[in-house]
Amino acid sequence: MKPLKAALVLGACFLLLGCAIKEDRIDEAADDRNQPQKTVVEDDKLVQSGEEEEELQSFAAEYSDSVVWSDDTILDIDDQTILYHVDYHVEKKDRICSVAASEDTVYVIVDCYGDEEANCILLALDRLADDAEPKVLDKIESEMDVRLGYYNNTLYLADYSPYADQLLKEVDAYKIREDGSLQRTKDELCKVMDSLVEQGYDICKNFEDFMTCLNEQNILFLRNRDSSVVASFDVEGNLIREYTIEPAVSSVRSTDGKLLLESCTGGNKIYDLEGDSAEQIGEVGYSHKEIILEIIGGCVYYYTSEEYTYSRSAYHFYRYDPVSGAEDLLFETKDVPGQPYVANGVKGFTVRNDKCYFINYDDGCLWWFVCDLSDKDYALTRLEVVDEYRGIFDVASVGYEAKSYDCNICDGTMFEYYIETVTLSESEIPCAGQINQYLQEKINSYIREQEKYVQTELNQETNETDSGEHIHTYETRDLWFDGTTQYSFGVAGKDEMITCLEVDISGYEYSGGAHGYPTRERYIFDLQDGSPITFADICGVSEEEFRKLAAEYTVKDYQEGNGGYFSTDEESLYETVYDYAGFDCLMHMNSKGVVIEYSPYFLGPYASGYIEVTIPYRDLGLYLTDIYGVNVFR
Repeated sequence: MKPLKAALVLGACFLLLGCAIKEDRIDEAADDRNQPQKTVVEDDKLVQSGEEEEELQSFAAEYSDSVVWSDDTILDIDDQTILYHVDYHVEKKDRICSVAASEDTVYVIVDCYGDEEANCILLALDRLADDAEPKVLDKIESEMDVRLGYYNNTLYLADYSPYADQLLKEVDAYKIREDGSLQRTKDELCKVMDSLVEQGYDICKNFEDFMTCLNEQNILFLRNRDSSVVASFDVEGNLIREYTIEPAVSSVRSTDGKLLLESCTGGNKIYDLEGDSAEQIGEVGYSHKEIILEIIGGCVYYYTSEEYTYSRSAYHFYRYDPVSGAEDLLFETKDVPGQPYVANGVKGFTVRNDKCYFINYDDGCLWWFVCDLSDKDYALTRLEVVDEYRGIFDVASVGYEAKSYDCNICDGTMFEYYIETVTLSESEIPCAGQINQYLQEKINSYIREQEKYVQTELNQETNETDSGEHIHTYETRDLWFDGTTQYSFGVAGKDEMITCLEVDISGYEYSGGAHGYPTRERYIFDLQDGSPITFADICGVSEEEFRKLAAEYTVKDYQEGNGGYFSTDEESLYETVYDYAGFDCLMHMNSKGVVIEYSPYFLGPYASGYIEVTIPYRDLGLYLTDIYGVNVFR
């Protein structure tokens, strides 16, 4: 057992929850009796302040550029310290989705899954204070995607919606007061942007680029949805210049007097905006395989990817100078088995002060790396800053088996599988040899199953179309190793202690149609002798009582508005779960209790995914005494 690491894991899981609980929700409808004496955010949409508008002044974009961020962390580039961290893959919630910064404060939009009041929250981090806890400023409802920008001592909030006629749904603002509190408002710049949207102009979804252009040049740069026109406006909405561009454009990015248009049909054209016309000076990519990351210093940074095995890719990162035509390979990296689908090198990619920063895997963790662009060899350095800890690599190594099969007639790929393998460390896990043998046989059985199925399919006749073209159903199986977690339980009412290891394996099968189907498998081993056990061997209540608890907690979960259930009849839901639940149903353990996992379509639609309901350990006659291991979720 490793109590220190266990404490760290549990501490990280509960840190953000504790921060959120301490903050009061902003209630705009509350009367004076219920309203706190000092509200962090005041809504000024209906009544504008009588204060005179301050003269517009550009604030340096380098404030926001001085931090880099991923789903999990925000890194201060200058100090090379973590300003904020969430355990997104451990808790499967609270993902960082947008960041903007002033000189002394970092503002963060965080998805808050499971919050009935809002889709996301706005946080403030004091970047000048040591170990300052994040401060909840507002709770925000959004249909799709919220982005932040900082300009002229004001925080701008862009809300994008897939259901509106244009990408941008609304732009709002928070005026920042001297005490750090915010005043929600529709300032003059918001009104200008709303007016331009109504006139048929789009603020593209890369809101960070839009705000960088505004900070650097004091101009608004947009495209016209109805014609091949891009245009620049001043902050009062006056047209400065229009450029007619021939290709169909999906989005616009502008910086350093250069314009990049991402085409709907693939290919990215770079234009020089000097003078009254836009002159094309370069092009990056002819397909969607070339993904643009940054446009800065007159150069375009992009990457390409190629699969080295099914579902795992290698990445190549380039810098392209459209003026000289020089294209340099900066660095290369690739996905690693045993991780979530993290595109190493892509996550957190930012260019600043002739260096680019990104997340990459090394030595069992995801670390922040830096590439020195001034070095002719593009020296790569690992910062001693962890973005995400991978506990699994402390106790196991992960590999993979992969194979593809071609049609006997047309040589087209019919079937592929990718199956990860795990080998537990004998120095870290008791009875590792016996457990490894059991897991390897499971893997071998998966492979034999796929081989047998595929050979049957290959030997069948292939259908032909009227033109003689051969057609078949393309299928895949993707089975990955999620992690291990070691538990010690005391059984209530008994002088008994149980130590066990849970291994999580997840997968995805595609057999044609609109989507595939996710799969999950769980295995539990007794660490006294390495033998496989079931939940019946450790549970402190009868199976009948377990069925009742499963049904009761599932109905309670439905009543609380969680999940996305089919049923509107609580009695029917209770009976369905009672009949299904048992010691052999799909479930896993976490720090709070036993989590029953209901497969898609069983209690809810496919879009609901696995509906998960937790039964606390105390109700099962168990109490958790120790836990070690980090489940690696996708």
